Amino acid sequence: MCRNESLGTPDHAAGRRFRQAADSLARPRHIDPAVPIKVGVDLGTAFTVIMITDENGKPLAAANKFADVVRDGIVWDFAGAMAVVRELKDRLEAATGRTLSTGSVTIPPGVSISDGRAHHYVLEGSPLRARRCRHRMHRGRRRADCGERCARCP
Repeated sequence: MCRNESLGTPDHAAGRRFRQAADSLARPRHIDPAVPIKVGVDLGTAFTVIMITDENGKPLAAANKFADVVRDGIVWDFAGAMAVVRELKDRLEAATGRTLSTGSVTIPPGVSISDGRAHHYVLEGSPLRARRCRHRMHRGRRRADCGERCARCP
């Protein structure tokens, strides 16, 4: 068995998670209303992705679309980004039978806090309420304001 030396974990665990993510993208399915979910949005340079996971991070459903709305981590087509996220959100709601109301957004490394806020505003315009930071030093701030700068932010 190969090991991922940087993580100290067997590669098969990472491979299994990758296969689950690929399956959830290829075939999003109905998600039982009793299952707690988390929603994540990645406004990538080439593709925008929304991933729904269970509370343990297991991929349940996903949708993506090519969108030239972000360059070098900066949202340059704000209206286009909102339209793509709204379309993916609607597609996932129809496929899963769940209403997506709250989500988290990725902020690329090296992107300033003020530029990272645009990612948060895309969510709110889509409309997905961005999750707030729960770390007591940052309580009430948007997660985009803490970004990767706070290891305790969920």
